[in-house]
Amino acid sequence: MMCGSDAAWRATAGYLYVLHLDGPALAWEYLRRNPEYQQAWQHADAYLDRWGLEDWEDPILDARSACPVWNSTILPVLQVTSGSPGNTVGQPAFDLWSLPGHKRLRVLDAPDGHLALLAQTESDWIRARVECQALAAASTVYWLPVPVSSTQHRDQACLPLPAAAGWMPQRRRRRTRGFRSQILHLRALQSVDAAAAGASHREIAEAIFGREQVRAEWHADSSLRTQLRHYLRRGQFFMRGGYLDLLTPR
Repeated sequence: MMCGSDAAWRATAGYLYVLHLDGPALAWEYLRRNPEYQQAWQHADAYLDRWGLEDWEDPILDARSACPVWNSTILPVLQVTSGSPGNTVGQPAFDLWSLPGHKRLRVLDAPDGHLALLAQTESDWIRARVECQALAAASTVYWLPVPVSSTQHRDQACLPLPAAAGWMPQRRRRRTRGFRSQILHLRALQSVDAAAAGASHREIAEAIFGREQVRAEWHADSSLRTQLRHYLRRGQFFMRGGYLDLLTPR
């Protein structure tokens, strides 16, 4: 959410979807709030690499509806290409509709005309780059543009490889961010939106902690002030470039 009204940033419930985002999705939430990116997007600024993207994405769209395409050198994703004619052993056809969850396809502004695929389930975010011919090919090849030894990138970039019978995602071990980290991102994003709307620190604190707690504990050296300053600094850090760290697996 980017607040379009005074009530928007005050409603913490409107940010609960942040708790279910993975690193790249969180990165987009911070980038789309960056005023410099918003201005660059409006003018189709030529310096796209600065933002870590391969193509522009509308900052109005939140992570639930956007399909940002990150630079493959920063976030490698699974490549899906058509297989060689007559060689279909171990190379099942690509069945888009067998993928679980909500799916988004985007035509890339690139000479190869590939499609960016983003599939979202309750617990997984699947990203891939799909050759158009692969959608109708009898067989497909799945590969990653990273060294085999790069286990960290492989864990993040690779959606489970298809079984011989078709596109059958296997449950991968999910790297779960701690609940505290998720809450920090939620409150940082809410604080950034509130500050952008011109809210005072006390007003932001009332939205996050509640009016009763702020009334009782808001003073010069209160822990509430310290926490709020941390949320604001954290939000500014990620919004001003730190979001790129969220694209790299830890």
